[in-house]
Amino acid sequence: MNGNTKDVNYQPLASEIIADQQKEVEELKLKLHKTEELRDLYYTQKAVAIMQLDIINFISRIYSEETLTFIYGFVKSAYKHQIEEEQEIENDGEM
Repeated sequence: MNGNTKDVNYQPLASEIIADQQKEVEELKLKLHKTEELRDLYYTQKAVAIMQLDIINFISRIYSEETLTFIYGFVKSAYKHQIEEEQEIENDGEM
């Protein structure tokens, strides 16, 4: 037989089979890696969407003038207290 015609009874060598399988394994690894990246992106986006929804739900529950006034007063008081403590620490350090 010459090299130009294919033998119907041709049996690939083990090394050819292994090479083909290695190529297929590498292609599948690449496909798996891309799929895992997409999965991770999906879960990240899902987590962000859930956090946003939680914030929206929280705000919608507390959205009343009385509640917002209470929260503002509490935060303002805590901020003033923190400033006073920081000033005391600075004054103690200067002595």
